[in-house]
Amino acid sequence: LHGPRPHKSRLKINLFPRYSLPLASLRNLSLSLSAMMAESPSHSGAQLVTHQSPAQQAESDLASLVFEMSQQVQMGMENMLKLVNEIDQNSVGIKEEIEKSKDFAMEKKRVLEEEKEQFQKAAYTILDMLSNRG
Repeated sequence: LHGPRPHKSRLKINLFPRYSLPLASLRNLSLSLSAMMAESPSHSGAQLVTHQSPAQQAESDLASLVFEMSQQVQMGMENMLKLVNEIDQNSVGIKEEIEKSKDFAMEKKRVLEEEKEQFQKAAYTILDMLSNRG
């Protein structure tokens, strides 16, 4: 006899983006979820149900729901880790570009200071020449 199939939930998990966890915590949580998923029995597909009491059926449905939610949470954590790693890589590139820009700006400032000094010397030389004529 085939009983009713376990309820397949299509819940969307809101991962509350305003709460932040350190990268190490996200990785540890993802690894923990992966280990839990490896140990838990698969609930996919139709299951053969033989004369379950309502309490047993409710427990089975709840276990199925918890399993599916844990899969969604794990996928969310994995996606978050990918995003965090991508952000880290991008921030390294941005920091390198900032350093290059700082170096360029400092070099430009040095060149402008040298040109300023040369113009000042030339101006003083011309003023001296003009004042000595008179």
